[in-house]
Amino acid sequence: MAHLVFKNEALLLEEPLESLCGASAIYLTIENNILSSFEQVRDIVERAINSSLLKIEEIERKIKVSEVSNSNYKRLYKRSRFKAFKVLVIKISANNIK
Repeated sequence: MAHLVFKNEALLLEEPLESLCGASAIYLTIENNILSSFEQVRDIVERAINSSLLKIEEIERKIKVSEVSNSNYKRLYKRSRFKAFKVLVIKISANNIK
């Protein structure tokens, strides 16, 4: 799980501000097409946010990262689960066609 926190922290520290959002942070927690439980995802993202806020010096980035922290995780998580499910269905369908 630490590597997922690290990936999210890198996103929060390096991603252009225009594209930084809670959904990106949640998508980075998907491993092997598996999205962890809501509690695990929220914990990973919050740990990355707290860690990155200690390292960020620019006020604009701190504000944007704080906005990610205030994201509606439940809504974003449900959307991520649906998209992960759609990818799985597409992969299974593609394998059955061959």
